Amino acid sequence: MKRLIFILALTANFILVLAVMSNSLDPDFGWHLSFGRDWAQTGQFPYTDTYTWSKPDMPYTNHEWGGSALLWFIYSRFGYTPLLFIAASTVLAGFLIIQKTFFKKITTVGLVFSFIALWCVTHILIMRLAMVTLFFMALTLYILEKIDTGEDKYIWFLAPLFWLWSCVHGSWVLGFIIINIYFFASLAQKIAPLKLRPYLLGKIWNNKIFYKLIATQAVAVGLIAINPYGLKIFVEISEYFQQGYYKNFIGEWVPSYNFPIFWEILILQTVGLALLARAYWAKQVTIRQGLIYLAFFYSAWSYKRNALLIAPLTVPILAATAEYAWSKLKKIPLFSPSKILKLPMVYFLIALLALNFFYILRFHNSTDIWNDPELLSAHDLPLDAANFLNARLQNEKPKIFNDFNWGGFMIYKMPGVPIYFDGRGTATWMYNTSTSMLAHYHAIFRDPDGLAEIENNDVKYIFLEKHTYFSIGPPDRVNKFLFGSRLNRVYNTEPRELEKDLENNQNWQLIYSNTSTNIWQNVNPALTPPPRQI
Repeated sequence: MKRLIFILALTANFILVLAVMSNSLDPDFGWHLSFGRDWAQTGQFPYTDTYTWSKPDMPYTNHEWGGSALLWFIYSRFGYTPLLFIAASTVLAGFLIIQKTFFKKITTVGLVFSFIALWCVTHILIMRLAMVTLFFMALTLYILEKIDTGEDKYIWFLAPLFWLWSCVHGSWVLGFIIINIYFFASLAQKIAPLKLRPYLLGKIWNNKIFYKLIATQAVAVGLIAINPYGLKIFVEISEYFQQGYYKNFIGEWVPSYNFPIFWEILILQTVGLALLARAYWAKQVTIRQGLIYLAFFYSAWSYKRNALLIAPLTVPILAATAEYAWSKLKKIPLFSPSKILKLPMVYFLIALLALNFFYILRFHNSTDIWNDPELLSAHDLPLDAANFLNARLQNEKPKIFNDFNWGGFMIYKMPGVPIYFDGRGTATWMYNTSTSMLAHYHAIFRDPDGLAEIENNDVKYIFLEKHTYFSIGPPDRVNKFLFGSRLNRVYNTEPRELEKDLENNQNWQLIYSNTSTNIWQNVNPALTPPPRQI
C-alpha cells in the first residue's frame, strides 16, 4: 500500500500542474511561435523586428531565441498538448530535484508537501519558457550541494548547463547568483575569526573549490557568448536590471504585497522561514542553505513571478519537520504505528485517488488553441474581435494600434499586420533615450495629444480592451479585507483620454464592440489634423 500511495502522490503532483497549465495561456506564446516559424520557414535568423510599425527593422535581442525555435518545432509537428506535458514535467522535475538535494530522498511526505506548494502557486503555472528556470535552478543547487559530500567534480557540469539554459531563457543569470551566494558564504566561513565560525554552519571548503567555481563561471560566460547575438545577449539581460518602469505595471513583476495578493504562498514561505530558523539554531542547516532560502524568500516577496522558485525550497523544510515530529510522536504508546497507521492510510489512499480524478477531469485538451473560445476568453484574448478584423482586412496589411497585452496574440493570429507594441519590448525597448516604450505607450492613452500621434503614423485601426472590462477577477475575502475601499482605484471604470478623444473625433468610427473589445477605424485619413509632439 505504501508504494501505491507514493505513486498516487507523485501522479497527483503531475496532474495538478498539467491541469492548471492546460487551462492557462501565455500572452507571449504567439510571438514565440512566430519567431520560430519565421526562422524555420525563411532559413534566416530574425535579427530585426518585423512585427511592429513603431520599431520597424529595429535590431533586437530575443533572449529566448532557442526556446522560441523549440516551441515552434514541437508545436508545428505535434500540437500544443505535448508542450503542456513537457512544461509540467519540467516543473515537477524541479521540485523533485530540490527535494532530493536537501532531503536525501524523495518521500511520500515530501510529495504531499510538494502538492501543497504547487497548489499555492497555481497562479504562476503556465506553459511558458520561464518554467525552465526552476529546473535549471534545481540542477545548479544539486551540483553545488554535492561539494559538501566531496563530489566537487560535478562543478564542471555547470558551464555547459548554463549555456543550455541561456539558449532557452534569459534567467540563466540566476545561476551565477546562486553560485556566488555559495561562493561568498563559504569565503566568509573561511576568513571569519575563529569565535564566529561556530555560527557559520557547514563544511569549510578548500581553496581548490573556490578556484574551480571561478574557472567554471569564466568558461560559462564564454559558452553563453556562443549564440546568434554574441555579446549582445549580456547587454539585453543587463537592461532588465537597469530598467524599472515595467516592474510597476506588469503583473508578474510587481511585489507580492501588491493587489491581488496570492496569500497562500506567502503563508507557506513564511512558515518555511520560521522552520528554517529553528533548523539553523539546531545546527541542521548550513549557512549556504540558509542564505539561499533567504535570497529566494526576498526575491519572491519582491516579484510575484518568483513564487515558483521559493515554493519548492519550502518542501524539504516542511518534510524534514514533519518526519522529525513523527519520529517523536511514535515513541508515545498512544501513537504507535501499529495502532494508528492502517486506517488513516486507507483514507489517505482514497483521498489521493480523488485528487487524481479531480484534476484529470479539469484537464483542458485543446486541438487548436488559436480558435478555442473557451481558453482564449478565459485569458482575455480577443478571438472574435481578431476574426472580425481578419475577415475585414482580407489581404490588406494596415497599421494597427493595439492593446499591449494582446500584442503576442495578434502577431500570430494576424500575420503580417504591423502592430504597435508587444511583450518583447516590455523591459528593454526605448522610445527615446529617457523614456521606455511601455511608458510612452501609457502616455498615448493619458496625454491629450495621444490620438494625434497615432494619426500621424497612418494608423487605420485602433484595437483596444474596453475600459469597462476587467481582466482581474473579483477580489477574494483576504484581498477585500486588506485593501478595502482602495479597490475602487483598481476597478475604476473611467475611460482613458485616448478613448474620450476617439468618441469625440469624427475621423474615427467604432466598427466593432463586444464585452471586452472595441475596434475603431480611421474613416477620414485625409482629414486628420497635423501631429503635435507629446
